[in-house]
Amino acid sequence: MKKSILIIVILTIPYLLNAQFDSHSVGIKGGINWTSLRTSPTISQPTWPLQYHIGIQYRLISGKYCGFVVESNYEKFGFQSNTSGEKHTRSLDYIQIPFLTHINIGQKLFRFYFELGPFISFMVNNSVESGASSIEHTLPVSNWFDYGISGGIGFEFNTKYGIYIIDGRFDFGLGNIFPSTAGSDFSISSNLGASVSIGYLFPITHLKRNNLYY
Repeated sequence: MKKSILIIVILTIPYLLNAQFDSHSVGIKGGINWTSLRTSPTISQPTWPLQYHIGIQYRLISGKYCGFVVESNYEKFGFQSNTSGEKHTRSLDYIQIPFLTHINIGQKLFRFYFELGPFISFMVNNSVESGASSIEHTLPVSNWFDYGISGGIGFEFNTKYGIYIIDGRFDFGLGNIFPSTAGSDFSISSNLGASVSIGYLFPITHLKRNNLYY
């Protein structure tokens, strides 16, 4: 998976260097997350707790169908585990920065789009529910930096007043929040997350030659 991130970055950089950036948009987005922790050995997780995210997005479109998106989001991750019949939640809050290739399908008012690329995250808060005593709740976080792959699909409505978006995304973390060296309690402890967002983008410049916006 680490090689996958490198391949995506390598393929994206030449595109950015050679593209003619015809359309720029900035805006806000927010929504809900369902999050979990991928572990080895596995822990009992009865459900993915409901969280939230909010952030800003910058998008550029070059040509008719392709573009690039970068965001800065406050993301609430975490997990809920079940030990001896008791459920406890550990919250992990991040500032996440995804770098996504954007491909859209459609014309003018209504368009579908696909996004895929790497992300980096920095943990800003780590809290454990009172009374939790299992190892996944008491073990200290050893890595406050995370990275992984993010991908999703969305729908947008383009008007002369702005771009309204709704999308779904899945984040697959590749880093480990707990120690993963020989003899550690977990060899894998990576974040997983699914999200649904709504947002609004304000065009800074219009892509006039392709007549995409009114």
